[in-house]
Amino acid sequence: MSLKPNQLSRVAVVGSGLSGTSFLSGLVGWLHRDQRRDIEIHVFETSDEFGPGIYKTSLPETCFLNHENNSMGWVAPNDPDAGPDHYFKYLEINAERLAEEHECLDISVLKDPSGYTPRFVYGKYLKEQFDQIERLAKSENLPFFKHRVKVEKIKILGKQASITWKENDQLKKQDGFNIIIITNGHCWDHPLLKDTKNTSNFFPVYPIKRLMDRDAIAGKRVVVIGTGLSGIDAVFTAIRSGAEQVILTSRSGRMRSVRAPFAKYYRKFFTRDAVNQIVEERGKITLSQVTDLFLREYTAALEAYRAYQQDPEQFKDDAWSSYIGQKFYVPDEHPNLNDLIFPDDPVVRLRDDVREAESCPPDKGLIWRSIAKSMYDIEKGLEFFDYVYQQLSVEDKIVFMKKMYRLQLNFTAAMPLPSAKRLLALHQQGKLVVRKGFESISNDSNSGLLRVEMNDGTSVYADIGVDATGYSKDMTHDPLYRHLMAEGECVAHPAGGIAIDPITHALLTDDGLSSVLIAIGPATIGSTYVLKPDSIGNSESALRIAKQVYTVLTEREAVEPSAKLEDSLVNV
Repeated sequence: MSLKPNQLSRVAVVGSGLSGTSFLSGLVGWLHRDQRRDIEIHVFETSDEFGPGIYKTSLPETCFLNHENNSMGWVAPNDPDAGPDHYFKYLEINAERLAEEHECLDISVLKDPSGYTPRFVYGKYLKEQFDQIERLAKSENLPFFKHRVKVEKIKILGKQASITWKENDQLKKQDGFNIIIITNGHCWDHPLLKDTKNTSNFFPVYPIKRLMDRDAIAGKRVVVIGTGLSGIDAVFTAIRSGAEQVILTSRSGRMRSVRAPFAKYYRKFFTRDAVNQIVEERGKITLSQVTDLFLREYTAALEAYRAYQQDPEQFKDDAWSSYIGQKFYVPDEHPNLNDLIFPDDPVVRLRDDVREAESCPPDKGLIWRSIAKSMYDIEKGLEFFDYVYQQLSVEDKIVFMKKMYRLQLNFTAAMPLPSAKRLLALHQQGKLVVRKGFESISNDSNSGLLRVEMNDGTSVYADIGVDATGYSKDMTHDPLYRHLMAEGECVAHPAGGIAIDPITHALLTDDGLSSVLIAIGPATIGSTYVLKPDSIGNSESALRIAKQVYTVLTEREAVEPSAKLEDSLVNV
């Protein structure tokens, strides 16, 4: 099915974070360049800020971006050629102003393309870019409306839709939307909180303002469940608020690897040609075959590194000179990779990672990261891993997402070196304890404390608990998507998120592709496997979809969906 052009032109954007603001940047930019005023735009946002999304300007300076200044998603309505360095250009221009407004900011970091800024600075960038979009729209007399409300439901009425929201405890509705872009971000589900009842001292990491309350946190022992980047945010913020000690724990205890330089690596076995050859010969490729190609590539790279150790001169133009051990971030479940498992102690692993990252020269690269990096390079407009992912059956996609998702996070959301070094310093000072083997958390009726039980039979007690276990890929926990599923206007993807066409991002419904609903962002995770930094991938998708929507609504030209849609989703 195609995304059909409609006669009217009213567009709604549900959620004005990075994806929504990037989409608006593209759509308003196109309307401005072509001097058109025949599309009415409505933006719905739950929070009190339009633009920042999860990068709220109220976040403390302890919450850092996990990507360099020149590698972030961008919003530039007046610059169609902008890219991932647009945020850094903004920092260069505004460094003095930002440093004057916020004493916590180091102007040298703002002007460093490889620096890491606090997330609230990126939030200011997005907010200011959204304001610029609004000014541009109004200068062109383009109908542009903001609604600071929570969308309760979307109702499809033929080739149009209505949106219902709650305002001042009253339900309001507006009809006549031709296209609705859903960019409402991550779905936060907290099963631990649901299981731990009547606990006022156990709460989710976001909004993080509860951890910023010094009166409530100072002198307390805090346990943070979840060792991802949200957990790291919680650690630094609790320490900032005067916590006596923070216990960081999860089932595996593993933290993200530390971001380090990459070397050029040219794949020989795990290539597009190799994948295509298998597909041509057998009609499809299985996850087992993908894994075999991957292992063959890794083995060849490791042999090259060992050859370098024997005779460095023959590799003087390559970058195998950094220490690697025999590590590669892969699922523990794979039986052939037992010799590549990380050290048992998460702090030992973190210390190793920091040492490697610090000793790696800028023009060199850690071999295992370099192999991973090569698999994220764009090939003919489509990222290699996403290309491979689209060749798999639905069943293999489910397994692929379970086993490879951590590899994606380890690359796209690696830990900045400054954050890793600070964690080690807190550990040495006794302010931070890292434990693996988390089992459960509950109230201890005798002491009034939280009791965290570990799988070795020991228990940890704390005054305050923070759930930092991350977001859910099950969109039935999102009220808006749950309502759409009940109406048959949305289908859950078995690998996570909701099912969309990977080209148009139109939602798959009980009757085929929607001509009204489009989704961008984390909710599409099962249908598209984008391995770039999330912010860059979301910006690129949003801008591409903005051009498609503009084409549909102004030129009445249908956009054809993916040819593989029926093959990949027929059994969903």
